[in-house]
This record gives sequence, structure tokens and C-alpha cells, in this order.
Amino acid sequence: MKQQKFFVIVITVCALLLSLTGCASSSAFDGSSAKNADSYHLDVKIMNGTDTHTLELKQGDTLKILFETVKGALEMKITSPDGTSLYQGDGTVTEFTVEAPVDGPYAIVVAGQNAKGRIHVDVEKVPASTEPAETPEPSNSTVEEEILPAEAPTRETTDTSVSIAPPVQEHNIRMP
Repeated sequence: MKQQKFFVIVITVCALLLSLTGCASSSAFDGSSAKNADSYHLDVKIMNGTDTHTLELKQGDTLKILFETVKGALEMKITSPDGTSLYQGDGTVTEFTVEAPVDGPYAIVVAGQNAKGRIHVDVEKVPASTEPAETPEPSNSTVEEEILPAEAPTRETTDTSVSIAPPVQEHNIRMP
């Protein structure tokens, strides 16, 4: 009888320890999460643990960030492809931007402990070409059209498809 009581007590204590250990180490999340190629949105009702997302950015792309911690500890870190930390904070600055210095994958890591809040990261892509368009070299076949006063004389060329009307000042033409 004593042996059975001892065995029941040992089993009960082990079960209790296992259940308490499981509660202490579990990560919990209640809220919504949206991970896309050009955004990362996390609306947290309760968060205990970490969440990650990677965004592929080009040099000059901008991350528009809304970060608000309502309760508990909510932290975010944004790391560039070379491992440089571009941002690390706790949501005290709620709206800001981060510009990508190089092309590559950017890691976003969010950690929460009894946290409530929201993080919205949206990518604003740099335009495909930021260089000005090249102007074509002038060629001899280009004819520029000029508007002359109505009384100015004009001269026709033998080519019937092109009519050239040079300014009077350049061709001192005298009319009889």
C-alpha cells in the first residue's frame, strides 16, 4: 500500500513538472500575419516568441514602416544582406522609413514577450531606370522646321517630300 501511494505521488509530481515546463517554454501568437514579396504585416493581440520574414530589395528601395507597441515588449530588427543592422527598436518611434543600401535579401526579425501591437512594413520600389534617357545624336537627314513670318520668302528644294523654309537673316535673298 505504501509503495502504491509513493508511486502515485511520483507520477503526479512528474506530470505536474512536465505540464509546467511546457507552459513556460511555449511560444504563443494571437493576431494576424501577412507575409508577401513586397510587405510584412503583423497585427498582434498577444505574442510570446519570434517571427521572421525576408524581403528581396534593390538598392534604393524604401521600407515604409509603421511600428506600434501597445503592451509588453515588442522588438524588431532589420538586417541587410551583409549582416549590417539597419534598424533595431521597440516601437517607440511609430512611423519611419529605411532605405536599402544594396541589392539582396533583407531579414526582419520580430520578438515579443506578452506583447500587443502592430508592425506594417511596405516596400516602395525604386523606379526601374533612374538614369535619364539618352538623346539621339543629330544626323544630317533630320530637318528642323522653323516658323517664319508670313511675308518671308521660301525656297523649295528639288526633293518634293521636304520643304525647307530658312530664316531670312541667314540667306540674304532680294526680291526684284
